[in-house]
Amino acid sequence: MSSVSFEAPCSVIHAATQSNIMLLAQGAEMIDRLGQDWYATKAPSCFNSSAGGHFRHAIEHYRAVLGALQSGEINYEARARDELIESEANHARDVIDELLEGLEKIVDDQTQDRPLKIASETVEGLMLGTTLARELEFLISHTVHHFALIAVIAGVHGVQAPVNFGLAPSTLKHQQPLASSCAR
Repeated sequence: MSSVSFEAPCSVIHAATQSNIMLLAQGAEMIDRLGQDWYATKAPSCFNSSAGGHFRHAIEHYRAVLGALQSGEINYEARARDELIESEANHARDVIDELLEGLEKIVDDQTQDRPLKIASETVEGLMLGTTLARELEFLISHTVHHFALIAVIAGVHGVQAPVNFGLAPSTLKHQQPLASSCAR
């Protein structure tokens, strides 16, 4: 019987951290493209949500994970809400810069995976086991999902999203062989 290891090699932490850094850099570029006016403007055809609302939601998840490096615990449901992120593009950019610094520390320190506890979303008071690697991977998926919604909202406002914004890494990998086979 093979055993399951919860220790991720440093390269997994490094790769997941670099992917999150890339995503947040794309997010900063998208905020610049939207500008303050479109950043906070709701799109009625997109559940009456704004790009700022989706940025706030994604950013707060990053804060929860980075905060867990000190506390050892993540509670996505009870995360601190910063409503200025939703309404103020410049504030969101500043927070993204802070998050990028926090993620760079993970890369610079070559932080090994570590066990963390995460609050159950279904059973109040229950803490479940997780790891830094798993939560960094979750952030990738979660952020791509919200960035895809932001891209739709931006399009409604006539703003072009950066190349590959809101596309999952697996989609990009799938598209590479297709593009190269068309070029032959």
